[in-house]
Amino acid sequence: MHFVWAAKNILHFMIINTRINAPTPNWRGNPMDATLDLLRQIILNVPNYIFWKDRNLIYRGCNKNFARSLGFNNIQEIIGKSDYQMPWAVSSTLNYIDEDNQILATGHPILDKEIPMVFPNGKERILSTSKVPLYDNQGMINGILGIYVDITHLKEDEKILSLAKEAAESANQAKTQFIANMSHDLRTPLSGVVGMSELLRDKADNPEQRQYAEWIHDCSQQLLQLLNGILDIVSLGKVKEDELKITTFDIRECIAELVALEIPTIKIRGLNLLVNIDNDVPKYIDSDRIKLHRIMLNLLGNAIKFTDKGHVAIDVKLKNLQENEALIYFAVADTGIGIPEEQLAQIFDRFHRINPSYKGIYEGHGVGLHIAQSYIALLGGDIEVKSKPGAGTTFSFELPLKIGRAEDAVDESSLQLLEKAVHATKHHKPKKIVSAIPHLLLVEDNLVARHLIENLAAQCGCQFMSAESGEAALELINNNEFDLIITDIGLPGMSGHELTQHVREKEANHKNHVPIVGLTALARNQIRDESLKLGMDDVFNKPISLALMETIINQFLDLSPKAKASQKKKEQIKAGLGADLPETESELFNLNDYKIFDLDEAKKNLGDENAVKDLLRLMLSQEMQTDLDAIKQAHRKHDWEKVEKLAHKMKGGALYLGTIKMKYACQYLERYQKAGHTKLLEPLYQQLIKIVMETQNYITKWLQQET
Repeated sequence: MHFVWAAKNILHFMIINTRINAPTPNWRGNPMDATLDLLRQIILNVPNYIFWKDRNLIYRGCNKNFARSLGFNNIQEIIGKSDYQMPWAVSSTLNYIDEDNQILATGHPILDKEIPMVFPNGKERILSTSKVPLYDNQGMINGILGIYVDITHLKEDEKILSLAKEAAESANQAKTQFIANMSHDLRTPLSGVVGMSELLRDKADNPEQRQYAEWIHDCSQQLLQLLNGILDIVSLGKVKEDELKITTFDIRECIAELVALEIPTIKIRGLNLLVNIDNDVPKYIDSDRIKLHRIMLNLLGNAIKFTDKGHVAIDVKLKNLQENEALIYFAVADTGIGIPEEQLAQIFDRFHRINPSYKGIYEGHGVGLHIAQSYIALLGGDIEVKSKPGAGTTFSFELPLKIGRAEDAVDESSLQLLEKAVHATKHHKPKKIVSAIPHLLLVEDNLVARHLIENLAAQCGCQFMSAESGEAALELINNNEFDLIITDIGLPGMSGHELTQHVREKEANHKNHVPIVGLTALARNQIRDESLKLGMDDVFNKPISLALMETIINQFLDLSPKAKASQKKKEQIKAGLGADLPETESELFNLNDYKIFDLDEAKKNLGDENAVKDLLRLMLSQEMQTDLDAIKQAHRKHDWEKVEKLAHKMKGGALYLGTIKMKYACQYLERYQKAGHTKLLEPLYQQLIKIVMETQNYITKWLQQET
């Protein structure tokens, strides 16, 4: 390496001095001053290879190393020769001459070009070659100066390092695959334990047996969470910046989803949740929503876990705004146990826990903060922590985020997401989903898991057929019609992916599309992406629960041709205005019997009064006014389909926040338009606007009184 450095510096010196050192017929015979003599001695003896040629590409000089490398005993044997007289291949000679002519014509040097060369001793070496033009006293190019360095050892070292890197990556990939496979093999029976213990718990009449089932369920859930954490750690090493999935989304929706997911836990622990999102924070941003959601979920989950009393708080602020990029500050704070100062430097280490597991004080596996830190770094930020033992902890980070456009965002409101999350956390009782009994195909090779999913399908009022392999499922599909197919992805033999491809090929000849939902024990995004590309409609992680089964059926039953026809026929037969509408037109406007706001109904859905207040504030500050403006704009354009969709969107939030009167105003307008009626659309729209504004005023005053 020192020789390479020396060669480059000598060349740099010679480039500067090429005008002085230009070769002339009398150059070697003229007296030299001390500086030129020193330079000549350096060139002659430097442990690299130096030469120079005239405009006719005849060698006019070189150093000792260059002469020796070509098998000559002294420098004089080279002077006067051309490349054709040198002991290298003809093809190499032609390349050298082409390069030299290019330098003579353009004056542009060729620097650090790596070339292979076979020396007279038969050994092939790798050379780093540089050539520059030489000038005479009139500034005209009259020759070429060249220097090359033998970098064979460096290239060999690079090759060894590359092979070592490939071996290490291969070993790491094998380890990753092993852990993933083991996690899958463990998750499958654990999913069965979770599901069966849930069924046992719900059906047990004996309190003691119910408690035992609850303990089995909780312990198996903890094991599943640990396996998920291990998979997250394994997958972290493979995530690169260019693999981020950038989408446009509403940042307030993302926060609302977090709030909804944690409400049950907050209620159980008796905590208050405070949410503050400044008004100047952009509504839409471009980022990786999944990773931002996971970051905040891990931080919020930790805050709740380590807080026994008081509150946890989410704070989102705009720190800086430049053109289309915003610097946004995120913080999650709590009034919990805090972190000892001596442990602050370790809390982001993998599997580090403030309290060892054997002490049994707080649950956890020491992976959440490491994942949060890694994802924040991928998104271009750094995480900071401030903590005082006994007083609480604040985790914060800033992210540079591009401001998104509304037209690029997924049209799903924060209150719709809230509705989904709350629905998933409520205790579900068995019920028949629709009057037209859906016919399901359940494909699962694991006996326990298959019995579990059959039990859940039965509780949802579905008819079903089961198969233990892809081949058996395909035979059933060829001889039966199904409204929905739920299949394990990792089937032996014909996989769930292959089964899906067969079904989609069969459907190519007709228009009917049977929804296919995949179940997997490998909670990885690439599996979901691959499944959707191959034709599945959605993918869910095991274990499947009754709530998830109901969600799947409700979500995909509308895609079933048979269910569509049955529902349409039912609506045609039904007397009155249509589904979810009163029997007479006058009843559409008789909403005074409904409460503007029912706190008990909201608490029933959301858990406690503090959670209701937080979400009402969120709805008032952003969602309600945004939706109101949007529906007014759609009305001005006479876009009744858009009005219908916005009314449906507003209805979802109204239902779960206890704003009953608003819920029915939205429902009646939505369903009236959907049923194909037009006569009363305008008064129904005016009624909705009036009641939404009435609800806004009422909720605002109620919150002020309760503060």
